[in-house]
Amino acid sequence: MLSGDEGALRRRALSETLAAVGVASDDLEVAHLDGAVSPSEWLGQACTAPFLSEKRVVIVRNMLRSEAPADFGAQCAALPDYALLILVADEEGGDDNRQTRLKNLRTQWEKAVNAGKGRVEKFEVSPKEVQDAIRREADRLGKKISERCTQLLAEMTGGSLS
Repeated sequence: MLSGDEGALRRRALSETLAAVGVASDDLEVAHLDGAVSPSEWLGQACTAPFLSEKRVVIVRNMLRSEAPADFGAQCAALPDYALLILVADEEGGDDNRQTRLKNLRTQWEKAVNAGKGRVEKFEVSPKEVQDAIRREADRLGKKISERCTQLLAEMTGGSLS
């Protein structure tokens, strides 16, 4: 499960995960589902035996549109070895009540994934860490950036990498 407030880091982690598995997002054995589809459908798609690949990958975006079933952890633990279910807790808009509900759902899902011996990656960066993250990103891209520029970028983006 890819979780947390930083969408840019979640997207990068999804790309890196697919690369590590050796599949592209548009491969035949990669299914893209929306969180509005029931979790039983997610699991059913993941259990479908791959035809021309070693892995069956199911990517669920906007997963917080569904609630975690009570037995989701047990169902995930029973997935076959060829199955890779990637849940992405994308940010969604809404008023304060909806945001509170989504935050509670995210916590519920994280517990369910952990119970199923899955892995939860949380991508959150405090405003103090944003400047360091900007500097690391510039280095990763082979660019140089001044201290003042990182401060301005952090201010201009409200302390968010995304």
